[in-house]
Amino acid sequence: MAVVRRLAADDGTTIISTIHSPTAYAFSLFHDLLLLLGGRTVYYGRASRAAEVALGQLLPAVRAARPDLVAALTDGNPALETELRSSAAGAGPGRGAGAGRQQQQQQQHGAPAADIEAGGAPSDGSSGPPDRPPAHLPAAPSPDLVLGAPQPPVTMHSVNPAEMLLDLFTSADRKGGADAFADAWAACAERAAGDARVARVEAASRVDLPDSVVRELATRRETVTPAWWALLTMVRFRTRKNYADAEFLGPRVGDKMILSAVIVTLYLGVGRIWRTDNYINMAAVLFMFVVMPAFSAAAYVPALFLERGLFQRERADGLYGVSTYLAYKMLDELVIGAVGSFVACAAVFYGVGISGSLLLFWLTYFSIMTVGVLLAFCIASLAPTMDVANAALPGLVSVFLFFAGFLIRFEDIPRWWVWFSYCDPLRYAFTANLVNHFGERNPRFLGAQTVLGYFGVEGQSGWANVGIIWLFSAGLTGVTWCVLHRNFVKR
Repeated sequence: MAVVRRLAADDGTTIISTIHSPTAYAFSLFHDLLLLLGGRTVYYGRASRAAEVALGQLLPAVRAARPDLVAALTDGNPALETELRSSAAGAGPGRGAGAGRQQQQQQQHGAPAADIEAGGAPSDGSSGPPDRPPAHLPAAPSPDLVLGAPQPPVTMHSVNPAEMLLDLFTSADRKGGADAFADAWAACAERAAGDARVARVEAASRVDLPDSVVRELATRRETVTPAWWALLTMVRFRTRKNYADAEFLGPRVGDKMILSAVIVTLYLGVGRIWRTDNYINMAAVLFMFVVMPAFSAAAYVPALFLERGLFQRERADGLYGVSTYLAYKMLDELVIGAVGSFVACAAVFYGVGISGSLLLFWLTYFSIMTVGVLLAFCIASLAPTMDVANAALPGLVSVFLFFAGFLIRFEDIPRWWVWFSYCDPLRYAFTANLVNHFGERNPRFLGAQTVLGYFGVEGQSGWANVGIIWLFSAGLTGVTWCVLHRNFVKR
């Protein structure tokens, strides 16, 4: 932040920044502060006066309107109680022992308290960067800090003002006091002075802008960053970093290699045996290869869940739109997934001896993997905690297994559950695999029934079923977009 401050001091650049839990030094670098609580303004003015106004003007006003709220805020907070008693006695906030101690520390730095304004700027209006530490940071222990010496009462002004403001207004927000503080600020004399200062600045700096600039400034777009540039930036820095990280690649590539090796060694050459007693073995292979990417989707849950805070902050700062972020996450997962899945599918296709098209076999796997990724993202967006998300996804996939057509045939599903089988993406993936392998021969299985007839998929197209899976992907993309836009755009 000191570097950013020098931009303002040396180049005259106006800098607006959102900052969370700043240190005392970082807070001292800012000239002005806009403080929001529950979406409403509770302070705007010099950062150096924020603590004084909050304690000396806002809290007394809130106490008069909501004594129960102030009582809840001061419960267990002796520093705040001391300030309120000081204000009630007419001493003003921080004018007691705590303020005297602060003034003594400021004088140790060679400057009186009145000479330091917000951001370390001198009171004469110059904006150079501070040459010495902030006034509220002690340079050396005071004589009254000797062990055993009597200590002055702790006040809110004797601690980091940024921490004081954060603690005060966070507690107020949690106790439902946002409107009370906002109403107090609306009637505060400090607000009138601040509005007058803003009006003077606007009048002094008013210029006539071209109509094209006015229209651009009046835009209601969420971000001015082009979507392609934001996507390129995230792929360039984040995706490249992820692809060099073994912890990222392991769950996305290792599981496919391991499971495909198990299937190949367990069912080696089974697909080339066209006997009645072997058809159920081949159906099991085709079914399990559909199940693999569905269960592996659990690895994608942390990818979105752990980034929710980062996503919310970057969205609030206008860095990208929801569509851009979702496109980046899908590219991040699906590019490496496409390569890994093709290697695994080729190994199983030739090792087991599956008939039909390798392209259709791989597209079926890749399509259901895409559905799994989107399903993981959707659940991670909706779930309140990581534990809920990790439990919900395997549970839902386990339910899908029963309606895929292998554990129970479609014609044997009770009529009150038939509707759900059409909502199961695994059904269409398993059907595509059956048609791909058995479609050309479709041998006799039980009596007069063929294999495809036994499973109830005779006459269907494998490519059409893959297309239906992509419709599931489109629907899940829309749901995930809506959840992200609704729940995580606003702070």
